[in-house]
Amino acid sequence: LDFGLNHIDTAASYGDSELRLAPWIAQHKGAFFLATKTEGRTSDSARAELERSLERLGVDHVDLIQLHNLVEEDEWSRAHGAGGAVEGLLRARDEGLVHHVGVTGHGLRIAGMHLRTLERADLDSVLLPYNFTLLKNDGYRRDMERLLETCAERRVAVQT
Repeated sequence: LDFGLNHIDTAASYGDSELRLAPWIAQHKGAFFLATKTEGRTSDSARAELERSLERLGVDHVDLIQLHNLVEEDEWSRAHGAGGAVEGLLRARDEGLVHHVGVTGHGLRIAGMHLRTLERADLDSVLLPYNFTLLKNDGYRRDMERLLETCAERRVAVQT
């Protein structure tokens, strides 16, 4: 915190990171933005993973929960379908367990997939790579430009 660190990003799948962070979090509550991720693709599995993360982190809510690496078409369809993770995480947001819901991913198709997500769901954040190598790809660059415009219009946070 003394050097400007104010965003902690972890995930249930990052080994013991949540358990290792918990004592530090307890000493510095409210001094940082806390984000975690879920690989759950159904409402029930995402909710269970969120509740486990809250317990392991020793908190009653997180600032941001993200659908971790949502890049495969079948997983995208499951997460956005009836009883999917998006539905469950938006409900968790309504309940105050999370303040914001987002999505992450990598690869050439991810900017386009995040656009599809924002067309379908009221999410607060997207995370994806933004670099010279990927922007040399015409399709990625076009999708990224459209995604950035959409995010600006809807006030959706972009993490790169």
